[in-house]
Amino acid sequence: VYLTLALVWQYRRRQVERQDSQRALAQAVSELDARIAARTAELTAANDIAVQTGKLALLGQMAASISHEISQPLAALRTLADNAVAFLARDDAASARDNLRIIGELCTRMGHIVGELKAFARKEPARLKSVSLQQVVAGALMLVEPLRHASGTRIATDTLDFRVWGDPIRLEQVLVNLLRNAMDAMETQPDRLIALRLQATETHVNITVRDHGPGLSADAQAHLFEPFFTTKPSGKGLGLGLSLSHAIVHEMGGSLRADNAHPGACFTLSLPRAPEPNADPPP
Repeated sequence: VYLTLALVWQYRRRQVERQDSQRALAQAVSELDARIAARTAELTAANDIAVQTGKLALLGQMAASISHEISQPLAALRTLADNAVAFLARDDAASARDNLRIIGELCTRMGHIVGELKAFARKEPARLKSVSLQQVVAGALMLVEPLRHASGTRIATDTLDFRVWGDPIRLEQVLVNLLRNAMDAMETQPDRLIALRLQATETHVNITVRDHGPGLSADAQAHLFEPFFTTKPSGKGLGLGLSLSHAIVHEMGGSLRADNAHPGACFTLSLPRAPEPNADPPP
């Protein structure tokens, strides 16, 4: 009898201990869940603050860039307009005409600045299809021809043609930006030559745009694709072209990188290779 009672007592004690352990474990799990939830809330709040701070910093940088780029031509416009009125009052039509021509050029420059901002803010999805790179290259060369001719730049291109998945209009935009940057980089160089080459693997096509300018500094390479970063002097843009180009290429499933070529800089645009013109784009 005593043995039976002892066994029953021991069994009940173990049940109580097990229940106590389960309650302690449940409480520990509950406390851990609460700590995780609190920590997650803290991290979420910190991330929201960081994102908001980044947005405000970018907004401030954008406002400063726009103010800097717009204020100078605006001041010049006012002076030129006042002078044109004075020239007309003196019947000096030739001088007034020159001032009006410069006013038109300044308006075009300000339009380019606004265009950069609109392109940067636009979030339309890319419409991918099988694209002939030779057609894209030909379109980009046609668009930069006035600047190429005025700057005395030579552009050497391949006759090869490959097809890639992309949006032809946006690809032209990227190539135009790379070619313009290359010409700007060689403003002070005696030999203004750009080499635009195409190379293909089984899966990708690489487009390289190489200039013979001074190349890229370490700081430029580190920040080249950031919005509003520019190595150009005042009046040459907001520093959105490469950031926008990088985003466009990434949306097409490709990549854009910059390296020093000694001499000059080399930008490599890599895009997925496409088979036939009517093939379906990759998922």
